[in-house]
Amino acid sequence: MPKTKLRVSRLAVWLGTFRTWRKQRRDRRELEGLSTATLRDLAIDRSEITSIVSSGQGERKRNRGD
Repeated sequence: MPKTKLRVSRLAVWLGTFRTWRKQRRDRRELEGLSTATLRDLAIDRSEITSIVSSGQGERKRNRGD
């Protein structure tokens, strides 16, 4: 593979990773900014926010029989 294509593909991978990180950061901050009552209405516990955002699918990584 030519060096130019390799650099472009590395850049594309890095850019995709960076965009994902920024979106997760934004989503986490938005959820953290909600009141406890609002989170409760959404059936989300504050301790689950990072897990929900990190999963990328809005799925919780918990073991409560959901």
